Amino acid sequence: MARILFAWELGKGFGHLAPYIDLVDRLQKRGHQVVFATRDVGNTERLFGSKGVVALQAPIMMHNVANPYRIQYNFSHLLHNIGFAEARSIFGLVKAWRHVYKYAQPDLVLFDHSPTALLAAKPYKFKRIVSGSGFLIPPAAQPLPLMRYWQQYDMARLATEEQQLLDTINRIQEGFKQPPLRSVAEIYAADRQFLLSFKELDHYPNRPDGTYVGMFSPPEHGVAPVWPGNLPRKVFAYLHPFRQIGELLGTLAKGNFSTIVYGPEIPDSVKKKIDSERLVFSSQPLDIKKVAADCAFAVTNGTFGTTAGFLLYGTPVLAVPTNLERVMVARRLVAVGAGLAVRPDKPENLPKAIGTIVSSAKFTEAAKRFGSRYADLSQEWQTDQMLAAVDELLGSGAAAPANAEKHSANGGGNLPAPPPRKGRRARHK
Repeated sequence: MARILFAWELGKGFGHLAPYIDLVDRLQKRGHQVVFATRDVGNTERLFGSKGVVALQAPIMMHNVANPYRIQYNFSHLLHNIGFAEARSIFGLVKAWRHVYKYAQPDLVLFDHSPTALLAAKPYKFKRIVSGSGFLIPPAAQPLPLMRYWQQYDMARLATEEQQLLDTINRIQEGFKQPPLRSVAEIYAADRQFLLSFKELDHYPNRPDGTYVGMFSPPEHGVAPVWPGNLPRKVFAYLHPFRQIGELLGTLAKGNFSTIVYGPEIPDSVKKKIDSERLVFSSQPLDIKKVAADCAFAVTNGTFGTTAGFLLYGTPVLAVPTNLERVMVARRLVAVGAGLAVRPDKPENLPKAIGTIVSSAKFTEAAKRFGSRYADLSQEWQTDQMLAAVDELLGSGAAAPANAEKHSANGGGNLPAPPPRKGRRARHK
């Protein structure tokens, strides 16, 4: 049978692992050997340790770049900021990923948010699947499309900045005696791409095409809610810390509803300031299906999985997005009509937003319409689509072992000297 490698390089949390629990289980039942190379081997062990998979520490960038884009307008800016601006650093990571491939000897690799691993995989003949949310898989274009599509940016400047990034990437390619890439988007070329998203919620609303397989909460995952007080209207909040979170929690505590907050990263010092019989903090994740059956609306930071999960159960969402990726989710939520968004630095707008959601049925109606469109789909359906692709790819011919490219297998290569600089580079603003 085949050996399958799951690569995860960037990001944090369980969102880069949990969507594949059922897939890994079914792959193993078919006799395939599964190996992980992940950013967080601790979380990998928590989810997959009992399944007997091999878990390796993924090669990752350990420092910040010296000259980041303070505001990122497209995915090439993001790649610049996570290290692609520094040829020497990425060169070392590419070499390290090639050692991973030499050890794992995969027939197929599934990549979740792993651009350096994808670049390192270019010479190899194993099959490859790119999977992740719409944010993590930018539409193929040159230059890559705007992430802040609602704002203006000089597209000629964007093209120049992306070409500078591409020149750095191609220095790495040259160092490994590989052909240059024609565009930054070519990093994401694969045998299959799976968008763990829905068309209506895609971070890039103008994506021309894509294979959407949804994002579904694991069935019966989490504990049943125990609502505080005895109020008919109930609210659930899943929140990460941000500067004004105390004010948000205070607003919820003063509301005329029972509230449960799940926020394992919220400091105890913040929690202790909330003195209300109407609001409690849960130390465990909750069963989203049971929560959605009770609550009037949910509050999130615009995290895609939780936001989509509540919409699938017909529950509107109030988003308080704390980074660009979550802002993109919040904008799609508002466009669907199934919720509202409030800036985290404007907590004074929360009471009005909450009042609007609870006083108008249109948000719940829009959420229910969204849920009804996907009522017949599930995580099992998602796994079926991905498993069918794995079967097709593995059945189309045995992949060459990972050391089929002699030069690449031993991690060799020399980074060429950078071209002479024509002038001092201005610091990004």
